[in-house]
Amino acid sequence: MSDAPVLRLSDISKRFGDTVANDAISIDLARGEVLALLGENGAAARPH
Repeated sequence: MSDAPVLRLSDISKRFGDTVANDAISIDLARGEVLALLGENGAAARPH
């Protein structure tokens, strides 16, 4: 079985005006892992 991630996000940045929320983050998601992302309005997203 491969160790490669099923989802890879690289160098993601998010700013709200002058406020930096995330600066060049990278995330690897492995098979079977659960990850929740919180949106700018406070709503959560969970990839399946």
